[in-house]
Amino acid sequence: MAYYINFKEVGDTNIKIEHHESGDPKNYILGDTRAERFRQHLIRKGLVPRDEAEPERPAPLNTIEELYALCKDADPSLQVFKDKTAGDIYLGRENAELHKELFEDIALFELRFYDCEPEDQVIFFKYPYTEEKQFDCNINVRIFISNPNLYNTVIRELYEYEGPILAFTSWRPTGKDLLGSIDGYAQLARY
Repeated sequence: MAYYINFKEVGDTNIKIEHHESGDPKNYILGDTRAERFRQHLIRKGLVPRDEAEPERPAPLNTIEELYALCKDADPSLQVFKDKTAGDIYLGRENAELHKELFEDIALFELRFYDCEPEDQVIFFKYPYTEEKQFDCNINVRIFISNPNLYNTVIRELYEYEGPILAFTSWRPTGKDLLGSIDGYAQLARY
């Protein structure tokens, strides 16, 4: 059961992260690290990222926005990480028909915010993302955030936002839902 909270009153901090993404594989150093190491990189980035002026190219992937831009329209066989291709790592509207089953793996999801459970610090999403609110979907997704400050920051960013949400973490099935946990702000992004 979800409780009504006006999240606009939780705090007055607006966090905006600038990012520079390109979908061109020539702009990135690909296949030299594992997906889990990239996830750890995102967790360590913290709430306020380092100065991210446009890096020289080619450069390592630095944000999930870059990963999204790279994988969204890429050939599914493009080797993004040592252990993952673009088709393995990205689950979005374009390939939703291929991903109708629960699975256990690390991946980048394109989701739609649905609801939250503040007492349990869980946020509910629907996959795949659609322009219209949906109640029927391929997969119900729950994201647990153990840090209360991070949870409040994330929920402020999501509240009343209807665009796509990107989430990069390790996922596992729980009943009929897919569960992931977020440990760093850079693992989620509004797009």
